[in-house]
Amino acid sequence: MKRRLLAVSTAWFAAGLLVGPLGIEVGHAQPLLAVEARFLDGSTFGGSFWADYDRDRLVDLAEIGRTRTRSGQELLIARIRRNRLHADTTLTDPETAPFVFAVGSVIPVFGETLEPVWLADADWGDDNLDGWPDIVVTGSTSLEPPYQPHTALYRNLPLGPEQADRFLWPIETELPHAYGGSVAWGDCDNDGDPDLLLTGIRDDGTYFSEIYENEGDDRFLARGQNLVGVAHGDAAWADYDNDMDLDLVLTGMTSTGAFYSGVLDNDGRCTLTESISSLPDLAFSSVDWGDVDSDGDLDLLVAGARRSPLLADAATRIFRNDAGMLVDLQHELAEPTFFGNARFADHDNDGELDVVTTGLMPFFSDSIASTQLYTNAGGEMLPAANDCFSCEPLPNLAFGSVSFVDLDGDDDLDVLLTGERSDGSIAATLFKNNVNNRGRPDIPLDEFPDPLNYPPRTVTGLSAAVEQDRVVLSWQPAADSLLAPPAGITRPAGLTYNLRVGSLQGRRDIMSPLSLDSGKRLIVAIGNAGSNHSWRIVGLQPGRYYWTVQAIDHSYA
Repeated sequence: MKRRLLAVSTAWFAAGLLVGPLGIEVGHAQPLLAVEARFLDGSTFGGSFWADYDRDRLVDLAEIGRTRTRSGQELLIARIRRNRLHADTTLTDPETAPFVFAVGSVIPVFGETLEPVWLADADWGDDNLDGWPDIVVTGSTSLEPPYQPHTALYRNLPLGPEQADRFLWPIETELPHAYGGSVAWGDCDNDGDPDLLLTGIRDDGTYFSEIYENEGDDRFLARGQNLVGVAHGDAAWADYDNDMDLDLVLTGMTSTGAFYSGVLDNDGRCTLTESISSLPDLAFSSVDWGDVDSDGDLDLLVAGARRSPLLADAATRIFRNDAGMLVDLQHELAEPTFFGNARFADHDNDGELDVVTTGLMPFFSDSIASTQLYTNAGGEMLPAANDCFSCEPLPNLAFGSVSFVDLDGDDDLDVLLTGERSDGSIAATLFKNNVNNRGRPDIPLDEFPDPLNYPPRTVTGLSAAVEQDRVVLSWQPAADSLLAPPAGITRPAGLTYNLRVGSLQGRRDIMSPLSLDSGKRLIVAIGNAGSNHSWRIVGLQPGRYYWTVQAIDHSYA
């Protein structure tokens, strides 16, 4: 029986910056203000994870990891901070701090539901396809050895009849407890719902890496693919070879102490095979995907420690994607780091992905904390002038995280840096981005040009090819907004795309975009279809389905 799938073209916009021309002016100080994030604790060996989990168009924050009080006491945290930012609230005013507790380990409102952990990782995803972000957390519940591994999936549930009142509740799963590893949602088998990659150290001390297929009804089935077991690394899904399925990059340390990096190609049925690559073997590492040269395929950013018999050694590199081949440009970023974080984002609204890194930088036989902003100049990452966003030095941090988000809704990316300073204190510093000059009457417009963030135009040319229980959805590349100034004209190849598929109009019960109906994202990420202009979905039951697609820019809007 033939399946019918209707292509419903809706005006679903990405609200954010479009990809602009290569190259920016180096030496132009960026108008970002450092704000002491007194309303946040700061953490190490965990992270800061953003999502609009209550769908109120204000992005919220999960803080996870180890923190330290002013008296020196170490604590574990796992808190959800609900964003209550309003038009008359400024981030610089501690009396009107935008965050309040929603659930947490110190000031619970709806009950203490998130287990505090460190040596941790977390990821937001819509695992039950109801349109509300859920979160999976893994880590150790004990500060001292023997470490107690813990993994939990927290379901986003309504508190009452008002859907906006939400809380996160742990649900029963058969996912193994682990610490020191990574978690990442991704639809490995192309059936529409997100599957889960989990790595780390089990309670029996074994190192493992496993993909758990989402079977629905809170059931996850281990694929048993004999992936290299790693901990103290990082992993990320993306379709880097543009063949309509998600591939995987995996890094970390094995049980023998060897370091490992691998790029695993997906055959479309969630069977992964390690490809030939020139990635250095890394641990205490960070990875991120992004189209740094805006040519229509995703490049790879890696940072981490390398094995060295004599001295501390590290690598921070970008591997350019040339038609599915990751090419080592043999260009080490100026300050290679490990035990930190490295992330792509367009912080200056010039349409090109920049990089921020934190972590330990090798210095002879020792290491020092480092934080560095790199600006994209014609595809080459150069240290930003004065090592600052707003001529205020970036705090040198290690063991922490870099997380980008448009916190105040002004169409430019703010950045939260957390980690440990050289004096042992733990910090959280928010850099509020005023590149759009909104709310900055003290900055003359002619001093900081206003590169406004215009959304891509509506995606058009939607079509569907159906064969038995599978369908290939296709669309035309999105174009730049007609309102964009000449300096902001996008190259369509730099956009990624985000699909919504449902059994009724407006539903997302086949494939969730983690976006509102308006197109506003609930998470900070590239689109779920990557750089592709088509995507394959398998296992559809007979019936009629509705779908739409939005373009996502380098501001992840």
